Amino acid sequence: MKSKFADIYATYVGIRLAGLFMPATVLAKINDLVSESGTLAFSNMPGILTPIQFGDQKCHKMVNAFNSAGKIALTIAFISYCGGIRSSITADKCVMENPDVLVKHLEQAIDELCAMSKTK
Repeated sequence: MKSKFADIYATYVGIRLAGLFMPATVLAKINDLVSESGTLAFSNMPGILTPIQFGDQKCHKMVNAFNSAGKIALTIAFISYCGGIRSSITADKCVMENPDVLVKHLEQAIDELCAMSKTK
């Protein structure tokens, strides 16, 4: 990472300058040309183990929403928070008209895994 610092910083400065001087439509076209297309992004980001606290108030639950960037048609994300797990699904209607079907299947699979873990 240290050996790439100059390249990373130069890229960052170039992108910032392009954002200042180029119209948004040109930047969007460039993004389409240089972005790799994909159909699925999946993340299992580990979350916080102890509750976040603001003064004397504890945050008991977390809401997550992961938006797809670029040309990703389907994003499935899981994040844990204090022993619980939350999921988020973002789908392009051109690829999946009814993402509730996928949600139902994922919920069934998670229930099966939980049941199996209790039997051992």
